Amino acid sequence: MSKGSPHYLINNRPNIIHYTLWALVAIIFLYALGSTYRNNDPFKCNSLLNDGSFLDSTEHRNWQPSSCMMKKYDTQSAASCLKNRRILFIGDSTIRTLFYSLIKKIEPTINTTSQPKHSDLHFTFNEITFDFRWDPYLNSNSTDILLGESHERSRGLFDKRPSILVMSSGLWYLRHRENGGINGWKKNIDKIFEVITSSPKAYFSIADAIFFAPVEHLVHEKLSPTRAITMSDEDIYKMNEYLKVKQKEKDLLDVPFVFNKIIEEAREETEDGLHYSDEIINIQADILLNYRCNDLLPKKAPMSNTCCNRYPQMKWAQFSIFVVFLVLIPIGVYYKIFEYRSNRLLERIIPSESILFSLLTFGLAVIYMYWSDRTSLFSKSHKQYDVYHFTLLTILYLVGGIFSLKTKDKDQPFLNRDQTDEWKGWMQLSILVYHYIGASRVSGIYNSIRILVASYLFMSGYGHFIFFYKKADFGLNRIVNVVVRLNLLTILLTYVMDTDYLFYYFTPLTTFWFFVIYITMYIRSSRNNSMIFLLSKMALSCTIVYWIILKPGILENIFSFLQIITNINWNVKEWRFRVQLDIFIVYIGMLVGLILIKFQEYKITEKKYWTTIKRYSIIISAIVMIWFLHFEITRENKFKYNEYHPYISFLPIISFIILRNSTQYLRNTTSGLFTFIGKCSLEIFIGQFHMWLAADTKGLLVLVGDGQWGFWWWINLFVTSFIFIYICYYLTKSTSELTNWICRSTIITTTNIKGSDNPPDPNVVQVVDDNNEKFDDRENDNNPLNSIINLCEKLLNNLKIRITLLIIIMWIVNLHYYKL
Repeated sequence: MSKGSPHYLINNRPNIIHYTLWALVAIIFLYALGSTYRNNDPFKCNSLLNDGSFLDSTEHRNWQPSSCMMKKYDTQSAASCLKNRRILFIGDSTIRTLFYSLIKKIEPTINTTSQPKHSDLHFTFNEITFDFRWDPYLNSNSTDILLGESHERSRGLFDKRPSILVMSSGLWYLRHRENGGINGWKKNIDKIFEVITSSPKAYFSIADAIFFAPVEHLVHEKLSPTRAITMSDEDIYKMNEYLKVKQKEKDLLDVPFVFNKIIEEAREETEDGLHYSDEIINIQADILLNYRCNDLLPKKAPMSNTCCNRYPQMKWAQFSIFVVFLVLIPIGVYYKIFEYRSNRLLERIIPSESILFSLLTFGLAVIYMYWSDRTSLFSKSHKQYDVYHFTLLTILYLVGGIFSLKTKDKDQPFLNRDQTDEWKGWMQLSILVYHYIGASRVSGIYNSIRILVASYLFMSGYGHFIFFYKKADFGLNRIVNVVVRLNLLTILLTYVMDTDYLFYYFTPLTTFWFFVIYITMYIRSSRNNSMIFLLSKMALSCTIVYWIILKPGILENIFSFLQIITNINWNVKEWRFRVQLDIFIVYIGMLVGLILIKFQEYKITEKKYWTTIKRYSIIISAIVMIWFLHFEITRENKFKYNEYHPYISFLPIISFIILRNSTQYLRNTTSGLFTFIGKCSLEIFIGQFHMWLAADTKGLLVLVGDGQWGFWWWINLFVTSFIFIYICYYLTKSTSELTNWICRSTIITTTNIKGSDNPPDPNVVQVVDDNNEKFDDRENDNNPLNSIINLCEKLLNNLKIRITLLIIIMWIVNLHYYKL
């Protein structure tokens, strides 16, 4: 790289172009390859019915289908799908337990133990009809009528066509071989399959969805002697293999072979070797509902049920954004890089190369997030907390941090920039592991993560206070720079991912508190040097914010007003919870900033008593840290801890700062790994939602493997993590450059002088004609189009007008986002 060249140039030519254009090609290739490779199961329906494993091998509650995320249906969601429909089960006692499990989704209090055993059953709950026909051989008169050609007789017998039909047969043919045995079962299966799969019309005349359950695997050591003698594993294996052959021949009929995988991994969940616990059968019921209902439920964030579910189609706003980043920006890049015949008009319209590259990088990153979390291109999997995985991942990043330690020769100030970046870095890695493993259910870990989030807000209060106190810069440029830098990625994602702004809670929190700090410091800013006045302002600000957030009705009215004028629907309860948890910590950060400034003014560190103060501060801080760890671990649950958090979170934070700066060596030593992550922390925090995690943080993105535990789980973790951090690194650079571009006092497009070795001055307009001679861009003022462009430039060079236009554009998009 030439000395003095910007980061995007190598020998004064673009470097990032190699990454952005190749990334575009790679994404398109992956998309095409994925579509071709998965076209036999694009929505993971077959994966749901045929493969999976338990992520919790001991409790058997978290079933992971191959390559997708399964929804756990509750009463509301099941009733929403099945309302006014009929559910029909035909078979023996093994399928009857599944029948009861499906009923309990709608009516959890039903008593199934008092129901007759070998007889038909009929129930109606919440306008849903449930029928069970006792027919272990699938050869009764009612079954023949249902599967026969006399559909009128079928309607008369069964009232109306079932939405879900589940049939099962096999074990009774083995138990009572005098009724035909395996050969008799095969003949009956042939007849049933032939009737159902003769044509799509015949299939759907019987039911909306038809399942033929596999012959259940048995736990022989728990079977009664009479059952164990007649029902062998070998015969059951032969019958299921026959079902696999028939299913391949007849595509329409679905056989959920995964039922046997579930019980094979949970053999201890049965007492008689034949019938399994409610928890296991409930998973089988969820599989049926996922297959039948997922695609019928409302398609809105979070998109956490990805099995047998089609993602919603693009809205007009999403499509428009894709056109900008995949068509218009690449055209601009092509013109700047490869077009040597400069057009004077285009030179004034198209931004500089560096801005185009930043826009392209930014756009490709967002599009990658969309394809990762809003399409079926990549697989998704459930999270599962496991102490082994959590501990190992924590050790890995701690070891990386330790081995990248470096010490500066010059003594660094208290809470210096490298130290705060390092602090953000290791906290961010902790939060990433916490989210990836799904550790929120563990109170002790959750409570610690709450302290880390509070630490970010503490630093926000500390940093902004010191800036406003020392610089006294309350101009529009400062506000816009901070707000755009914090929100640029988040706001675009709300449109591209069709999510809620508050969903990315960290950005709204830091933005809200920035405005609180700004207003607090701006009012009568000329008197900020008065300690009494400044502390009084901070106390009054804290009181007002506390009142607005916690008093019922105020936030509700504010959010209702916003809904009316901007068409946004924010969750008041969620926002109140987020702000309330850390309602004091920002003011503590401001107060610490003020104390440090006064320490410097009065040169406290040069006083004789400073050594004593320092020694006791370290001792007290160590005691406080030990006390806090004991306190947060001993709370009975995270909800109890949350009651204390707003009032005690500052204790471990301040104690950590004191201990971290307790010696010169500690103050001057920082971790390169943690500092690197800390500098990208904003993009990493937001980007993890869609390109590392998946399903809007409810699951994990799977690029390699199928999401199940094992070797490929680790490979997928390393692959997705590398891509994730790589993209976030360049996303940080792009976002910073775009923020500077948006917030500049003037926006003027630039171009290199052909033949020049120096990059263009970003503040100077330089346009070149075909003979490499500069020309005055005013010479064509008589051109009407040129006059319009001149007017637009004058308007857009005004920061207030520029920001107002952006706000108006967002307002218009919000009003019409769900209408077109």
